[in-house]
Amino acid sequence: MDTGWHEEIRLNQKKHLGRLAYSMFRGDLPQGDSIAEKLHSLGIKSEDLDFVILTCIRTTSG
Repeated sequence: MDTGWHEEIRLNQKKHLGRLAYSMFRGDLPQGDSIAEKLHSLGIKSEDLDFVILTCIRTTSG
């Protein structure tokens, strides 16, 4: 499951991305696509997780 953007990206992109990154691109996080929302749809709470393994870090999707 892709961890993707934090929900804050929907409310204040400049604060979340930082001024430099915000000047170059914008984040897109449709409702239901955040990691917390995806876990919730599976009946899993984020606090139930002990580890998160990041296997690929990039600024674009796909």
